[in-house]
Amino acid sequence: DLHRGLKIQASKFNLDGTAERPVPPPDVDYPLDGQKILHVKGSIRDSVAELLFEQDNEEKSVATLILDQDILGSRSVSKEYFTQTGRIPDWCCLSNPSLEMFDVGKSAPPMMKRAFSTEK
Repeated sequence: DLHRGLKIQASKFNLDGTAERPVPPPDVDYPLDGQKILHVKGSIRDSVAELLFEQDNEEKSVATLILDQDILGSRSVSKEYFTQTGRIPDWCCLSNPSLEMFDVGKSAPPMMKRAFSTEK
Protein backbone atom coordinates (compact mmCIF):
# COMPACT_ATOMS: atom_id res chain seq x y z
CA ASP A 1 0.00 0.00 0.00
CA LEU A 2 1.45 3.35 -1.07
CA HIS A 3 0.06 5.30 1.89
CA ARG A 4 1.48 2.81 4.37
CA GLY A 5 4.89 2.97 2.68
CA LEU A 6 4.85 6.77 2.78
CA LYS A 7 4.05 6.70 6.51
CA ILE A 8 6.91 4.26 7.18
CA GLN A 9 9.28 6.42 5.17
CA ALA A 10 8.15 9.59 6.95
CA SER A 11 8.67 8.02 10.37
CA LYS A 12 12.07 6.63 9.40
CA PHE A 13 13.45 9.96 8.18
CA ASN A 14 11.58 12.08 10.72
CA LEU A 15 13.79 14.79 12.20
CA ASP A 16 11.33 16.50 14.52
CA GLY A 17 9.78 13.31 15.98
CA THR A 18 6.17 14.02 15.03
CA ALA A 19 5.55 11.20 12.54
CA GLU A 20 4.57 7.78 13.85
CA ARG A 21 4.85 4.37 12.24
CA PRO A 22 1.57 2.93 10.98
CA VAL A 23 -0.13 0.04 12.73
CA PRO A 24 1.71 -3.20 11.86
CA PRO A 25 -0.01 -5.84 9.73
CA PRO A 26 -1.87 -8.67 11.50
CA ASP A 27 -0.11 -11.68 12.99
CA VAL A 28 0.06 -14.78 10.81
CA ASP A 29 0.27 -18.51 11.52
CA TYR A 30 2.24 -20.53 8.94
CA PRO A 31 1.87 -24.34 9.03
CA LEU A 32 5.20 -26.21 8.99
CA ASP A 33 5.55 -29.93 8.24
CA GLY A 34 1.83 -30.42 8.70
CA GLN A 35 1.96 -30.50 12.52
CA LYS A 36 3.99 -27.49 13.64
CA ILE A 37 2.80 -23.91 13.35
CA LEU A 38 5.06 -20.88 13.06
CA HIS A 39 3.53 -17.75 14.61
CA VAL A 40 4.90 -14.54 13.06
CA LYS A 41 4.03 -11.20 14.64
CA GLY A 42 2.93 -8.35 12.41
CA SER A 43 5.76 -6.09 13.53
CA ILE A 44 8.30 -8.72 12.44
CA ARG A 45 6.57 -9.11 9.08
CA ASP A 46 6.68 -5.35 8.66
CA SER A 47 10.38 -4.99 9.48
CA VAL A 48 11.44 -7.97 7.33
CA ALA A 49 9.57 -6.65 4.32
CA GLU A 50 11.18 -3.27 4.88
CA LEU A 51 14.66 -4.85 4.95
CA LEU A 52 14.13 -6.26 1.48
CA PHE A 53 14.09 -2.79 -0.03
CA GLU A 54 16.72 -0.99 2.06
CA GLN A 55 19.87 0.09 0.26
CA ASP A 56 23.30 0.75 1.70
CA ASN A 57 24.95 3.57 -0.28
CA GLU A 58 25.76 1.96 -3.62
CA GLU A 59 24.88 -1.62 -2.66
CA LYS A 60 21.76 -3.16 -4.19
CA SER A 61 18.76 -4.14 -2.10
CA VAL A 62 17.85 -7.80 -1.56
CA ALA A 63 14.81 -7.48 -3.81
CA THR A 64 16.94 -6.00 -6.61
CA LEU A 65 19.49 -8.81 -6.27
CA ILE A 66 16.75 -11.43 -6.55
CA LEU A 67 15.25 -9.76 -9.62
CA ASP A 68 18.68 -9.34 -11.22
CA GLN A 69 19.46 -13.00 -10.71
CA ASP A 70 16.18 -14.00 -12.32
CA ILE A 71 16.74 -11.73 -15.30
CA LEU A 72 20.49 -12.28 -15.78
CA GLY A 73 20.29 -16.01 -15.15
CA SER A 74 17.56 -16.46 -17.73
CA ARG A 75 19.41 -14.20 -20.16
CA SER A 76 22.45 -16.47 -20.14
CA VAL A 77 20.23 -19.50 -20.73
CA SER A 78 18.44 -17.62 -23.49
CA LYS A 79 21.72 -16.66 -25.19
CA GLU A 80 22.92 -20.26 -25.19
CA TYR A 81 19.55 -21.45 -26.46
CA PHE A 82 19.62 -18.86 -29.25
CA THR A 83 23.13 -19.79 -30.39
CA GLN A 84 22.18 -23.47 -30.50
CA THR A 85 18.82 -23.15 -32.24
CA GLY A 86 18.70 -19.69 -33.80
CA ARG A 87 15.37 -19.08 -32.08
CA ILE A 88 14.48 -16.56 -29.42
CA PRO A 89 13.01 -18.56 -26.52
CA ASP A 90 9.95 -17.71 -24.51
CA TRP A 91 9.66 -18.57 -20.82
CA CYS A 92 7.58 -21.71 -21.24
CA CYS A 93 9.89 -22.98 -23.99
CA LEU A 94 13.00 -23.01 -21.80
CA SER A 95 11.74 -25.72 -19.46
CA ASN A 96 10.16 -27.76 -22.25
CA PRO A 97 12.28 -27.47 -25.43
CA SER A 98 10.72 -28.01 -28.82
CA LEU A 99 11.13 -31.29 -30.67
CA GLU A 100 13.34 -29.55 -33.23
CA MET A 101 16.14 -29.44 -30.65
CA PHE A 102 16.19 -33.23 -30.43
CA ASP A 103 16.19 -33.72 -34.21
CA VAL A 104 19.97 -33.98 -34.68
CA GLY A 105 20.00 -35.41 -38.22
CA LYS A 106 18.08 -32.50 -39.67
CA SER A 107 20.03 -30.42 -42.17
CA ALA A 108 19.98 -26.64 -42.35
CA PRO A 109 17.56 -25.03 -44.82
CA PRO A 110 19.04 -24.38 -48.28
CA MET A 111 20.43 -20.94 -49.05
CA MET A 112 18.29 -18.58 -51.11
CA LYS A 113 18.84 -18.74 -54.84
CA ARG A 114 19.32 -15.63 -56.89
CA ALA A 115 16.24 -14.32 -58.61
CA PHE A 116 18.25 -13.36 -61.70
CA SER A 117 21.45 -14.52 -63.35
CA THR A 118 24.40 -12.38 -64.46
CA GLU A 119 25.65 -15.03 -66.87
CA LYS A 120 25.02 -14.66 -70.63
